[in-house]
Amino acid sequence: MASHFKDSAVRNALRSPPGFVEFLDCDCVQPIPRRFEEQASRFSEAPAVRLLSGDISYAELNRAANQTARMLLAKISSETEPIALMLDQGYDSIVWVLAILKAGFCYAPLDQRLPESTLHAIVGNLMPGALITAGRYHGFARSLAGGRFPVILADAPRESFGAENLDRTLSAEALAYVFYTSGSTGAPKGVADCHRNVLHNVKRYTNTLKIAPSDVLSLVQHPRFSGTVSSLFGALVNGAAIAPFDLQAEGLPSISRWLRLSRVTIFHAVPSIFRRLSDPLGKFPDIRLIRLEGDRASARDVDHFRENFHADCTLVNGLGATECGLVRQFFVDHHTVLGNSEPLPIGYPVPDMDVRILAADGAPMPFDVAGEIVVDSRFLANGYWRNPALTVEKFISLPDGRRRYRTGDLGRMSEDGCLTHLGRVDQRIRIAGEFVHTADIENQLLAIPGILQAAVRDFVDHSGEQRLCAYLVADADRALNATRLRDCLAERIARQFVPTAFVLLDALPLTKDLKIDYERLPQPSPQRSLQLDAYTRPRTALERELVDRWEAILKIQPIGVHDNFFDLGGDSISAARLLAEIEKTHALKLPLATIYRAPTVEQLASILMPDAWTGSQSSLWTVFPSTVVPFQPKGAKPPLFWFNWGLWDFRLPRYLDPEQPIYGLQHQSQDGWRADHKNIEQMAANYIEEMRAVRPTGPYLLGGYCIGGMVAFEMAQQLRAQGEEVGLVVLLDPDPLNAHTDSSSRVPRTLSPSSLIEALRQKLDRHLRALALLEPQQKMSYVRERAQNRIALLRGKTSWCWRKFLCEFLNYPLPPDLRSRYLGTIYHTAAAAYVPKPYGGRVVLFKTQGRYRDGELGWGKHLAEKFAVQELEIDHMGVFQEPYVQTFAKILQAHMVEAK
Repeated sequence: MASHFKDSAVRNALRSPPGFVEFLDCDCVQPIPRRFEEQASRFSEAPAVRLLSGDISYAELNRAANQTARMLLAKISSETEPIALMLDQGYDSIVWVLAILKAGFCYAPLDQRLPESTLHAIVGNLMPGALITAGRYHGFARSLAGGRFPVILADAPRESFGAENLDRTLSAEALAYVFYTSGSTGAPKGVADCHRNVLHNVKRYTNTLKIAPSDVLSLVQHPRFSGTVSSLFGALVNGAAIAPFDLQAEGLPSISRWLRLSRVTIFHAVPSIFRRLSDPLGKFPDIRLIRLEGDRASARDVDHFRENFHADCTLVNGLGATECGLVRQFFVDHHTVLGNSEPLPIGYPVPDMDVRILAADGAPMPFDVAGEIVVDSRFLANGYWRNPALTVEKFISLPDGRRRYRTGDLGRMSEDGCLTHLGRVDQRIRIAGEFVHTADIENQLLAIPGILQAAVRDFVDHSGEQRLCAYLVADADRALNATRLRDCLAERIARQFVPTAFVLLDALPLTKDLKIDYERLPQPSPQRSLQLDAYTRPRTALERELVDRWEAILKIQPIGVHDNFFDLGGDSISAARLLAEIEKTHALKLPLATIYRAPTVEQLASILMPDAWTGSQSSLWTVFPSTVVPFQPKGAKPPLFWFNWGLWDFRLPRYLDPEQPIYGLQHQSQDGWRADHKNIEQMAANYIEEMRAVRPTGPYLLGGYCIGGMVAFEMAQQLRAQGEEVGLVVLLDPDPLNAHTDSSSRVPRTLSPSSLIEALRQKLDRHLRALALLEPQQKMSYVRERAQNRIALLRGKTSWCWRKFLCEFLNYPLPPDLRSRYLGTIYHTAAAAYVPKPYGGRVVLFKTQGRYRDGELGWGKHLAEKFAVQELEIDHMGVFQEPYVQTFAKILQAHMVEAK
């Protein structure tokens, strides 16, 4: 364990950035909006929100929040609170949090990815005055509301409302938020806290990390995580900038690039996200400080820090909880010497938070002896929303006016006051920053036929990640496998809490008092773990290599050569990562369709064997001569061919009838070579030829997404002209017909020339006013930084044209990052030129929310009476996301049954 002296040396060496001002106690005795408005006045032209598309100034953010607050007050009763938020991480979420606080309410973030039953329980406990949501979640939000409170779209018009600060009396003691602590299936607990305590927590971070107006703080977790509060307000009440990143939409593979472009200076995340950062050459030059909280960090994380971050960067490992905020910090630099102890200490005291280690009876524990971590402070959370009994139980009043919170965390204190976190006192475990009661998972396992006893505990896998393992005693007459267990649990609990390993035992180990002895449960291993279907170990060096890659990417052990990549939780992002690693090792580019066509290690290895290819890319297509991906080739029903299989569509087959054959039709040019087919008619004819190689004759069911619907429609035209039977054509948000010659059906998205000129004039004026306030040397930095940002944006637009030209001139395939844009230009031109003929067959058009004004998108006049339009209460980008893909699959299946 590092000594107190070494930690103090690192703390003291942390330099104060220009403009740093210490946060005082008097700064905490005010509502958050007042403190924010002071910064907005003082730093009006400085960046408040850092987006890759450009910065949002404090003045712009304050104006948007004021208008949104007034719009909110106009829609609901001024007596109502709290206000629920169901938004992804981003600018809209930031605006709405500020608006809700300015309007005098508290906010309660929700996560649409939680099980529906959990969300209903949360909403039932919360009873919000309104629910703010994005268009893609509108239908789901309305079902949650059930008519009990209004659902308001986040992008509702607000421009007509006043932009000046609101004249509302707000108290520092008023509630600021309600955060629901995560769990699997247990009753939700909403932690409520006030403005004063939030600012006191910000004060602790500001003064220890020296947050200054020159800083840019990251915001990468979903808004429902309470850890976002310290980053969001740590920036906005200090004149710094906040940089939001939608981790769910963008994915972990792109976070390192985003960090470099955003020039973040303080990065905050749970260790599992931090471990995915990689910049061994550039060393993330702008990041001066890393905050790790929310899960146990280890000495391996320090090694990762030293490998990927520059020598002046500091790593800070901390302990905090929704109920108390930050209570401990441990500072590490490149010179800190650590022992081999696991985990990394969470360190030394912060102001106003007194930490003790107590026994179950409340007696103090000796140094270096484990006990429960207890926090005494005047600035603990107010309590649990609508749960006074639990509040009294967990928050104990002390004679000196402070209160005590028993965290339920296990820890030990060294003689010099350094705290080490050792896990949970009970069986509540933290996985990827989220708590789960293992007893809840055990109860759900016991509800599965054939399982007699169950125990769940955590373990650390070979990569240092915290995982869950289920230990089972089963009925001898029942055959169990991990795949079916995992699928069954996923229907009952949140997917992130489904164990990654299952171990079958003859009996569970017991203590002397006949309770399950969790300490004696064996570590999961390939020899002990219940297999995914029939486990077959790798038999060749190539299969061993592929298994190692799969286990590293999917974080599951063991994986057999017959296990399906997608059954193990793989998706298109992890598939792309796998193929990229194969390309590095084998110097062979494989199309994304490869993993769909060969989803097991055995099948993929057969493709990579020397006798399957000769080393040239063209010969690979002798293995994959078709763009048809057989997701479910078996079944006697007419097959569904779905065009434009891509990033999200792979989820669809999981929720269709298992006896329904379904094939995906991939884009052309997946390999980066020039597209052979430039108009809709040519594309359709080519896909018919490919389709007939799989199914020579009909009847066929055809469908497609976006322009895929247009191609599917033309395929149906040509097939019927050839005498084939087409039972159904499904158009999911197809491009409007003649959309580029008649734009009246589209929602206007462009500014008029006069509006564009005015916007440019205002932006120029803002920069000139900002320059006038700066010193000469600061002016050059200001101009240089913004010029670099604009050049980077311009380079992205122009480099694509230049790189495309070079590839065509040198007869070289386009790199992966250019292919979708290249195809987009082809599809745009083809859609504009397409003139369909009248069609008399059955067609159903699915239309998502907020996309076009014309309900039929111009298709109705070309179709007969068998044409049906169905609106989905989902937005265009959300239709293939969970849980909405399940709803769409159910509706689609009903139409296919009706067509037959």
